[in-house]
Amino acid sequence: NLEQEQVKKQKSSEEAPEIETSTEEFAEEKIKEMMQLVPVEDVYV
Repeated sequence: NLEQEQVKKQKSSEEAPEIETSTEEFAEEKIKEMMQLVPVEDVYV
């Protein structure tokens, strides 16, 4: 069953590349990290 899930993921990613989505998620993670390191006011200036 786990193998089937992996195959589904591979097929779906081939049909519709999720590069944009993963990049957005990566950017959001970076923003969250920066918000933890830097005061929120500085981030939104």
